[in-house]
Amino acid sequence: MDITPLIRSDQKVVQGYRKGTFKISGLHFDHPVFVFPDEVLSWDIDGSFSALDEKDFQPLIDRAESLDVVLLGAGKTVQMLPPRLRQALGEHGLSVE
Repeated sequence: MDITPLIRSDQKVVQGYRKGTFKISGLHFDHPVFVFPDEVLSWDIDGSFSALDEKDFQPLIDRAESLDVVLLGAGKTVQMLPPRLRQALGEHGLSVE
């Protein structure tokens, strides 16, 4: 019995992470990205994690109604979004824990 999950041939799949590089559907990325089922977008952010603002999340905000899960990597250490940013994203229907 084959229990391999069915994945569309055009669907983007995170295959691994190593030494600051993501492997997504056979391609390697060494910079921040948004991964959606149908595309990978570069995440052009300036500054540190703590400097993120609502506008930095516009690609997520634009697709909020179609998102079930948002995973946010913060780098080498665990970091939480500032309450002001969590609230702003929540107003768009995005919950970040």
